[in-house]
Amino acid sequence: MIAHERNRVLLVQSSGERAAPVRAALCTALAFGASGVQAMQLADTENYSLRFDNTVKYSIGVRTESPSSTFVNAPNGNDGDSRFDKGSLISNRFDLLSELDFSLKDTFRSGVRVSAAAWYDDVYAGGAKNVSDSYNPQSVDSNEYVARAKRLHGRDAEILDAFVHSGIELADRDLNFRLGRHTLIWGQSLFRALNGISYGQAPLDLIKAASVPGTQAKELFLPVNQLSASYALNDQWSIEGYYQLEVRDSRVPVPGTYWSPVDFAYRGGERLLTGGGTYLGYAGADEPSSSGDNWGLSLKYYDIATGWDVGFYYLKFADRLPQVVTRIAPGAAADPLQIGDYRLVTPTDIDIIGMSVSTTVLDANVAAEVSIRNNMPLVSAGFFSPQDKSRFATGDTAHAQVSMIWVAPRTGLWDSATVLAEAALHHLYHKDDPYNVYSGNDKTAYGITAQFEPSWLGVRPSLDLSMPITLAHNFTETSPIDPTWQGNGGSASVGLSFNYQRTWRGGVTYTLFTGADSHNTSADRDNLMFSVSRSF
Repeated sequence: MIAHERNRVLLVQSSGERAAPVRAALCTALAFGASGVQAMQLADTENYSLRFDNTVKYSIGVRTESPSSTFVNAPNGNDGDSRFDKGSLISNRFDLLSELDFSLKDTFRSGVRVSAAAWYDDVYAGGAKNVSDSYNPQSVDSNEYVARAKRLHGRDAEILDAFVHSGIELADRDLNFRLGRHTLIWGQSLFRALNGISYGQAPLDLIKAASVPGTQAKELFLPVNQLSASYALNDQWSIEGYYQLEVRDSRVPVPGTYWSPVDFAYRGGERLLTGGGTYLGYAGADEPSSSGDNWGLSLKYYDIATGWDVGFYYLKFADRLPQVVTRIAPGAAADPLQIGDYRLVTPTDIDIIGMSVSTTVLDANVAAEVSIRNNMPLVSAGFFSPQDKSRFATGDTAHAQVSMIWVAPRTGLWDSATVLAEAALHHLYHKDDPYNVYSGNDKTAYGITAQFEPSWLGVRPSLDLSMPITLAHNFTETSPIDPTWQGNGGSASVGLSFNYQRTWRGGVTYTLFTGADSHNTSADRDNLMFSVSRSF
């Protein structure tokens, strides 16, 4: 990560995150380890530098709990769950991440960054266990995955970052910019990004988050083609903005795969079963009319002497998760068993107005953010009318979260330890539902996530160990905005990780899910995951 500071405005020239300087440094150290990973330097002259980094990773996962009858007997929620027995592999995957950075040694460290990823998962690249007669897809037999699942879960490659970065001096102050595919994340969220201000800025790769243990954060946020800029007003105040040139949905596990919560949504779904052999067929997805639906402005204050970091934000965006809307139309299709259809609709014209603050309290970095969302899509049983207009509930919601990062002192039990914790809440205070399709129960949803990770350095020559322990719990049954909310439950995980010679990394993690099947679609997905990676 290359950081350039001038006039006390920090611009992070990486995959794109711009956060509070103190918190950004802490998160970077925690993500990559205090020792860091050295880059492969291809060239380093007086005028420019060129580096090329590669990380190869292998991961394997096993299901440790039998499928629940609640999900197995659900016609529209059993394809992925029935396919994996207790003890079966849920992932057997190779990943390659390559990163190329070229930087001039000018005032603004102008340059180009390109990164790409490729993967192959034997579990999804080939055939699959035959499931029941209630298999939702039509394009393949019940012992196969749909084409989208084979590609996104099985084998594919993609360009991640691809942008240029530079700057100019304007009125004796710096104007820094980036143009191309990158991510830009505002606010102070640690774990619960769906609740945070940053939710309006970038789609998330939820497939990688679930299937690849230890995935770096810069791989989870999907970059978008955009222009972003930061201008220093003075030594403390700066303004930032972005305008996105493309629209991308968040990647949700494809129906029929292990982590998929339902069999017909989102992309990759083909039928919604309605009983007695009848069904609704997939009718396609409606995209936002223009990329102008995604832009934002911020005003930020940072005092290097006191460590106070304050931000004010306005975002306009199209939702990253589409709404499922249905239409009942018997006889409209050639197949007499098809009694209608459904489509995926991307809600647009959503506003976020928010504020964040970060500072140091005692030995901990403490941060908080509050925001409101206007015209936010709600959990709905939506439909589209004969006039082909989508109908689903929207509303205005308030969001708040507070978090901390604390590096504990050395004790007789560990050489070092980190504590990360976050509490988040959102509340529906105004609902626009003229068609009475809102399907949520609770107007307020809240939960916590915490992680404790003790470390032991030099256990053997060049070998460091750590034990991440993570707990997450939601205290309400439903969320007004999140259809996958793990109600009155969550997850707990414990792992053992290693770092050898700053190039070999890996570990083993056991995860169990808590809460009733009726409120947590992952309640029976307990698993054991192992990964090892090599950077060069």
